[in-house]
Amino acid sequence: MTLNVLYIIIQMREILQLKKILLILLISFFIVSVYSKPRVWSRIQEFYVDDCVIRFLNNNKITNCFGFYESPNILLLKCWRENKLTDVKIVISNSASKNYIPNSYIM
Repeated sequence: MTLNVLYIIIQMREILQLKKILLILLISFFIVSVYSKPRVWSRIQEFYVDDCVIRFLNNNKITNCFGFYESPNILLLKCWRENKLTDVKIVISNSASKNYIPNSYIM
């Protein structure tokens, strides 16, 4: 009789361990799904990029800025936004260096 009880206790521990693993997997899945949202890129007409950037700054109420060129590709701004000092960073980077797989590697 005690062997049966011991066997049941061992099975219960295994089930609890499996439940913990499943819970960790589910939490990991939800974290990944929340932080890796899909992005839909929309085309900005040629010569209208500056209008798009200005609209973005205006929509976010970015006004009264001081700027500093950290490098030729990075512009740092200290701006007022709703009576609070806000940091704005504009970075130009090559997209080829980030998560880009050339067609020759795709099979």
